[in-house]
Amino acid sequence: MIRAYLDTNVLAYSLHINTNSWKLLELAIKGQVEIVVSDYLLGETRDLVKRLHGKDFFSKLLYTIDNIPCKVRVYEFQLV
Repeated sequence: MIRAYLDTNVLAYSLHINTNSWKLLELAIKGQVEIVVSDYLLGETRDLVKRLHGKDFFSKLLYTIDNIPCKVRVYEFQLV
């Protein structure tokens, strides 16, 4: 299975339908791609998305990420 670490821009635009970011998120939801997310990435994405789209959009994005079956969550202490 492919494992992908998504950057901030991919996550920020992944809820915009018919974008490559959306397609990648769909593959992860279907279990065809395993995504890797970190606390740092989510924090950076939160700041960007709230600034561009508002807090409700980020909440929807976070809910979607939390419900992806194939994901690896890397916590900050694991990065050292």
